[in-house]
Amino acid sequence: CSACEAGKFKSAVGTAACVTCPANSVSSLGSSLCRCSAGFAGADGGPCSACVAGTYTATAGAGTCAVCPSNTVSTAGSNELADCTCASGYTAARDGEACSACEAGKFKSAVGTAACVTCPANSVSSLGSSLCRCSAGFAGADGGPCSACVAGTYTATAGAGTCAVCPSNTVSTAGSNELADCTCASGYTAARDGEACSACEAG
Repeated sequence: CSACEAGKFKSAVGTAACVTCPANSVSSLGSSLCRCSAGFAGADGGPCSACVAGTYTATAGAGTCAVCPSNTVSTAGSNELADCTCASGYTAARDGEACSACEAGKFKSAVGTAACVTCPANSVSSLGSSLCRCSAGFAGADGGPCSACVAGTYTATAGAGTCAVCPSNTVSTAGSNELADCTCASGYTAARDGEACSACEAG
């Protein structure tokens, strides 16, 4: 008898022909069953299921898929540790390593090992950010661009949105970043900044 070639198998004794391994499985020369391919998991002989996203297996055979290192992602069916790459907002020296968060004030929008970059002007980010948000006093969509609040408006928090109009009879300079920046116009008064102001009395 001659050995079944690689990629085929025969489980029973006798003169039956060797048959091709099922999908997502492999065999070596002279095999009586097939084993799950790298990137797939299941008992020898199948069936074999693709490793789910965030896991991998680098060798053929029975077993389970291993979880990728912390702060990494992978696609379904990943078949090597290097398929685990940094999630957005995280970076590392190479694929397959645990990734560290981008520091505050930096971001990384894509998956992979690229370096984190500094936020554009007038925007900020927190630890592990995939994009930057407009600073207080500026408005725009997350990721920018960010424009200063015009005079007479303000925004007190970072993030997407629009500038709020100051209370009646108050004024503010461009880029105002808190309600208290809205102060009474000349000829008007209030108990404190940030409140609507009333006209000074005659005389």
